[in-house]
Amino acid sequence: MVELLTMLFEACGAKYHDKSDLMDEIDVDDVIVALVSCAKQDLYLKYLGWTLNDQVINIHQLIAEDDLGHLYDLLIDDPPEIRHATGALVYDHLITQKFNSSQSGSRGENDNSSKVHLDRMLRILEELPPNPIMTIYVIDDVWDYMKAIKDWKCIISMLLDENSSISDKGATNLVQLLCASVKKAIGERIVPAIDNRKQYHSKAQKDITVAMMESYPLLLRKFISDKAKVSLLVESVLYMKLEFYSSRRQEQNFKNVLQLMKEAFFKHGDKYPLRACVKAINFCCTESQGELQDFARSKLTELEKEIIAKLKSAIREVVNMCLHLSWSLQSIIDGESVSAASLTSLVSKRDALLQELEYFVNLATDSNEGGKSGSELAGRVREL
Repeated sequence: MVELLTMLFEACGAKYHDKSDLMDEIDVDDVIVALVSCAKQDLYLKYLGWTLNDQVINIHQLIAEDDLGHLYDLLIDDPPEIRHATGALVYDHLITQKFNSSQSGSRGENDNSSKVHLDRMLRILEELPPNPIMTIYVIDDVWDYMKAIKDWKCIISMLLDENSSISDKGATNLVQLLCASVKKAIGERIVPAIDNRKQYHSKAQKDITVAMMESYPLLLRKFISDKAKVSLLVESVLYMKLEFYSSRRQEQNFKNVLQLMKEAFFKHGDKYPLRACVKAINFCCTESQGELQDFARSKLTELEKEIIAKLKSAIREVVNMCLHLSWSLQSIIDGESVSAASLTSLVSKRDALLQELEYFVNLATDSNEGGKSGSELAGRVREL
């Protein structure tokens, strides 16, 4: 079935959907007539019939509202033409609801606002399994059709709304939508593709920076305790034009961003926020200008010194722990009465501690001997 749909779509659907003047209208109608009886019984052919014949509005009615949920599987299907056409279907039926006759008479003038469309998009994402990859695919599928997904000011406003009814899962999805939208807008691939050539869009990068400059510190401060959200938000700086912070007199916001990144680094022990923060601060050190570049480098130096101080303190604590175990063991050995259980327990703890120390020492040695190029921060930690 999948192979049949792929051949039919590539032969007719994709060309007609994108360039209707390249395909004879009669050919499309012939395909629809041949498939319409099957389409009423098969969800995949319902989707195909809709895609192949945009001019016949009745084709849209072949898909009942209750059946649309089954089409979510096609949003992560291959080839991408199938996914994007399904994205158009989901956008028209579930986001703009242009074919929902029950609501057509009651819509207000704000029904097509960005917030309304984003709320509907969040409802779709919340119905998906809690898988970030699926969320990214859905965002990619509706990208070409959904203007609201590129309304960064509206997305940020929804995230910062203290009276919002959005759930925590919805907020995570909205943060992921914002970050994926930012990456997609400047030409980054957010899903795997055969053509990996990057299309750089400087105007989009400018618009993103202007939209986020003042609110970026607020977003980081609000979600700094959530490692999933803050990891995504911190990396957003990689897609901004940092020179705008100087030309638009937003120096203080830039400094606030760096301070919050530093706080986020020490707040979370998970590797993803740690890596995101280091990558973002390094980016600020290289891409900012003048006084702001000096400030970024000073923050990196502060971060390095604090890490080294914390690492030395941790090493001393571990050494003291080892000595304590050794002394305890010796006191038991020298004692008149020693239980076998106490002796076994202490020896086991000591050996476990030494094994952990040996593991981390070997890990650092292997990384150093492997010739991996790292940041100055990583190099200085290895020197300890």
